[in-house]
Amino acid sequence: PVEVNQVSSSMVGVEAGAAWSSGPFSAGLRLHGEWADSRSPVTDPTTRDQLITRIGGADLAAGWRFDLGSVALTPYAGFGAATGAVLDKFE
Repeated sequence: PVEVNQVSSSMVGVEAGAAWSSGPFSAGLRLHGEWADSRSPVTDPTTRDQLITRIGGADLAAGWRFDLGSVALTPYAGFGAATGAVLDKFE
């Protein structure tokens, strides 16, 4: 990673999604996860303290299509949740 003002960070994220449609009804699901590792002198200017962050979650959305002549309208609602963990290693 590139270091700026004695701080360096690495991050990786992944996500996957799927959608279903049956007539006017449609729904989608997305899963995601992220991992980050940051290093900086937090406790003392001569140390390289480490902070590891992990986050994962899911989103669900559903909609209903209304055909209005030559126009289609699809209102939808969605909900998402995420959880995370932080691990610190201060010297």
